[in-house]
Amino acid sequence: MIVESIKNADDGVSINKEVMSNLEDINVQVNKVSEIMEEISTSSQQQNKGIDQINQAISQLNQLTQQNAANAEESASASEELSAQAQEMTSLVNSFEISLPDRIKSSGSVKKTAKHHFERMADAKKSNLISVDTMGQKNISKLNMEKIIPMGSDDQILKTF
Repeated sequence: MIVESIKNADDGVSINKEVMSNLEDINVQVNKVSEIMEEISTSSQQQNKGIDQINQAISQLNQLTQQNAANAEESASASEELSAQAQEMTSLVNSFEISLPDRIKSSGSVKKTAKHHFERMADAKKSNLISVDTMGQKNISKLNMEKIIPMGSDDQILKTF
């Protein structure tokens, strides 16, 4: 019976050592699982930050798109207004009658004269003699007016054209 008790005690110690080894293995595995769970948590947080950044970028793009659409609409409206004003101005200009001496009318130089005036206006614009203010009105430098429209008698003006 003593021998049997010693044998049972030795078997109990063996089983205890085996259980302790198994518990240590379980503890190692639990630590590994815990580390993996931490990595998953960190990755999830990084993904959430990335998604938040993407959402912010999309929101900004949406705002810019809406702003561009509003600007385009304003530009189209301004373009239509300018077109209407240009048509009105053309109508007003076409209503003027220019009285020219008969010698000019018969010579066909009216087109040349108009062309020359347009060229002078273009040159004046290029050389900054004419500027456009914020209201769209032309400002012509008084000091350089003679370069754009010659001052003098009608005969002198007609000779220059």
